[in-house]
Amino acid sequence: MDVIIPVSACENNPGQGTAQDGSGGTVLITDSNLYVSDPALCLLINNFCCTASTFSLDSGSPTCSRTYTTAVTCTDNPLVVTAIIEYKNSSTSGIWTTTSIWNNLSLDTYGIGSWSFTESSLTNLFGNAEYRIKFVSYYSNANQCTHTSPSLNISAPVYGCTDPNGTTNYNPAAECDDGSCIYCVYGCTDNTMYNYDSSATC
Repeated sequence: MDVIIPVSACENNPGQGTAQDGSGGTVLITDSNLYVSDPALCLLINNFCCTASTFSLDSGSPTCSRTYTTAVTCTDNPLVVTAIIEYKNSSTSGIWTTTSIWNNLSLDTYGIGSWSFTESSLTNLFGNAEYRIKFVSYYSNANQCTHTSPSLNISAPVYGCTDPNGTTNYNPAAECDDGSCIYCVYGCTDNTMYNYDSSATC
């Protein structure tokens, strides 16, 4: 009479176990009588991670209030996916640095999660820099994994006076008006003249 000795296997789905085959590979067992579930083995076998991320400027986003969106696909049923912003510039000596800005993503039925944020929320804190998103996924049956998005060079627009008509501080390089325009007060600015106006600027 043959004796069946069940092997240890990682049971990711009921009635299906994945066991090591002795040569560095794995084998799927579909008869639950042939294996014993071993959750610790899942940490060795499962190689789950988020994939296929994007990071881009939102189409039609105004120059003076640009927004960006990042998205990632995580199809292995992670418990939590945390998105963390990283950056590098001269202040970090060109070394990728983790910021304190993060968000736990909600995944849809396809395992896709996204996050949008404003440009100023980055550049006001960390300046003009190369930015990327680090996705850290956590699982009940696999080790945590880190996936990194493509990077983007993000620079804040130039603020200043954008009105060239009758202003004393027009900035032709300014992309966004910051309300700083100083308008001319017309009059005589020569203090040697009888009609000199001390309040005149133009």
